[in-house]
Amino acid sequence: IRVYLSDYTEIAQIAMNKHNTKPLASLVLSTAIAVFGPLGLMKKNGKVTSDFKVDGPIEQIIVDSSVDGRIRAFVKNPSIITDFDNKDVNSIPIKVGMGEKGKLQITNAYQDQTFGGVVDMFKGDITSDLAYYFDQSEQVSSAVVSDVKMKDAKTVQRAYSCIFQLLPGCTEEEIQQLEAFLHRNKMSTFTFEQYEALINGELQAEYKVMWKCNCSKQRMKNILSMLSETERKAILKEHGAMEIKCNFCNQSYRFNDV
Repeated sequence: IRVYLSDYTEIAQIAMNKHNTKPLASLVLSTAIAVFGPLGLMKKNGKVTSDFKVDGPIEQIIVDSSVDGRIRAFVKNPSIITDFDNKDVNSIPIKVGMGEKGKLQITNAYQDQTFGGVVDMFKGDITSDLAYYFDQSEQVSSAVVSDVKMKDAKTVQRAYSCIFQLLPGCTEEEIQQLEAFLHRNKMSTFTFEQYEALINGELQAEYKVMWKCNCSKQRMKNILSMLSETERKAILKEHGAMEIKCNFCNQSYRFNDV
């Protein structure tokens, strides 16, 4: 059994601050980062993009994670207000934001090649959806657990996840032991260190993760240059300048010409 145990608390807080999220979006975004964040580190090269489009008010979540630990994330509707906002933030059901139907697409990009798969929303809690994706798209039996807890409406207290994957040759006894472990040890009842100790596995590698957006003025200039000269002149005439904002980090770039 291969295990990926991750702490994305700091990254989740940065993402919440970048997107100025309300409580529901904070929970959904933090959970998506904790669950999808490790995927880039699980590959040998390139980056992994997890794109979850749903029919709920969140509409879309994207998490980009790279093999070198860089991560960035986006939530389409960060300002959703719910009846739960003035209560315990942790009582907000993620399903409220996710809706009933959706598509989870996970793509691995390396150099000029891309490959991956897409599945229908399974439960809409993100953790079960990733396990379902592994089973249906990659034919890898997996268990995914997460623990995301808010300290208050603006502060994430913990954003943990653990992915268990059955390797070829895994015995029925080992599967039963894993099922018993998951049933007996709920991640939310332990600290990160305690849960790591409970796993009691052989450490193969340890990685540092960081929030890092790859947007730049040159990249944005290249996007604007795709507009026709007529379109650019019309924008400049009406607004005096062209401005473009990165969806992931909300950094704005202003141009007087391209």
